[in-house]
Amino acid sequence: MKTKINAFWQWFVTNKVTFENLSSQYEDNIEKVNQLLDELITELQKVAPGLFVEIGGKDGEWELILTPQGVRQYFAAAYEVAALAPKIENWTVFATKPASGLDFDYKMGDVEISPDTISFIPLNDDEAPDDIAIRLFHKDYDEQDEPKRKAIVMGVYQALDSLLGEVSTSFDLDYVEFAAAPDEGMQPLPLKELTGYINWKKKERAVSGVRFPEESIALLRGERDEMPIMILVNRALKYYEFKNDFPFLLCVTIAFNEVTEQGMPVEKMDEIYAIEDKVAEMVCGQQKGHFVSTETFAGKRKMCYAGRSEDVIQQQVQQLKDSLKSSYSIDYDIVYDPFWVSATGYM
Repeated sequence: MKTKINAFWQWFVTNKVTFENLSSQYEDNIEKVNQLLDELITELQKVAPGLFVEIGGKDGEWELILTPQGVRQYFAAAYEVAALAPKIENWTVFATKPASGLDFDYKMGDVEISPDTISFIPLNDDEAPDDIAIRLFHKDYDEQDEPKRKAIVMGVYQALDSLLGEVSTSFDLDYVEFAAAPDEGMQPLPLKELTGYINWKKKERAVSGVRFPEESIALLRGERDEMPIMILVNRALKYYEFKNDFPFLLCVTIAFNEVTEQGMPVEKMDEIYAIEDKVAEMVCGQQKGHFVSTETFAGKRKMCYAGRSEDVIQQQVQQLKDSLKSSYSIDYDIVYDPFWVSATGYM
């Protein structure tokens, strides 16, 4: 993976001048601008399918934003590609869209999306009191007018990315709904207060200062691609404050020797459990890291752990390879993912 990422950055450095001053170079030729951006996206997606780009900046200072466009499963790839970016003269590289404040004004047909057109109220759910849920208001929102509804939802999410940043929009907001106007007597809040509300809610629900909370394991069952999936997740980390102190995820995948038609194991699990215990002790023992999740699906068991240092995890992987004598095929993958976005979908 690193070889492919480095090849992408070599290509970009060679061609970076092409992407500077795009709007002024091709002021009257939007098709040319789109063509060049498509070329850049094509090169990027050779390395990381699911990622797109945005280019901004002025006066000789340019920004290249790698964006998964809000799709959770692609966030980790954005971080991994950005982490290997070389120092590029006149360019700053971002993994995901950074927060840029309230300076936005979008026109989508006859719909305007600006800070003054959006307000919100918090929503509370007794069954999930710690979730951050909101209702957003825009006067032109119409559930029955599908083109307008889509335009407003798309525009408002762009506004949220601008205000909060793409990570916060995608992972801090547990539930979002839309309406045209608040009920009578309801006093909505201006959009500018949303950041403060989110920060307050996160502070209220956090286990303040506890870097190694006691594990709380939950079992989740479901289906993916019409096949059963079973997940164990450490729910104690759902609102964990210090994810970016442990920015590397180690994913250990064991391929079962015998499976049912639906990909579930046939053999006894004793040897696999022993492997899990060995990995957990190596990676997480003496408060070196965290167990995050285990997924059993399609003939494989994938275990994810979070650690502080890639070098340390690589040493741990080598020790595991040297010490684990098993009849199973075992793969190890280390991903730079400072917000654990590739695992938080389970929490």
